[in-house]
Amino acid sequence: MANPFYQYNLSDRRKMLADEGFVRDDHHIWSHTDGRCIGESVATAITDDAFFRFLNIEPPVLELDEPEIDPQSIADITLSELTN
Repeated sequence: MANPFYQYNLSDRRKMLADEGFVRDDHHIWSHTDGRCIGESVATAITDDAFFRFLNIEPPVLELDEPEIDPQSIADITLSELTN
């Protein structure tokens, strides 16, 4: 089961930081010309929502692969088990 709070791995987060204009230094600190800075380990540790708030961007809508269960199919299985 996927963790809904952490959908993006480090490489995804690095790409998003670079896309937003952040530059990484030799100490793995990402800094922006507007003064915002974040350490790479912090960028990895915070939840996706906190990460997007830091970047000041809207989080993309992720669709989780959750199986849909049809209530009728459950009823059919239950009835067939009872009659056998």
